[in-house]
Amino acid sequence: MAGAQPVGAVAPDEVIRVTVFLRRKSSDPIPPPGPNQPHLTHDEFVQKHGARSEDLASVEQFAHEYQLTIMDS
Repeated sequence: MAGAQPVGAVAPDEVIRVTVFLRRKSSDPIPPPGPNQPHLTHDEFVQKHGARSEDLASVEQFAHEYQLTIMDS
């Protein structure tokens, strides 16, 4: 960030968790749950609205290159 200043060294065993939000496969809106909406399983929801596999692969490649651990995807 512009104007950011370091405040000190980071311990080598420090764990920093980061969440990365990726674009969805579809730009279709996600309908709110309701009695007239079909209930999707988690796998169906991911298949329809989840991140693109090539985007996940790019993040995994980046993480591997910089020795980062992916906790969940």
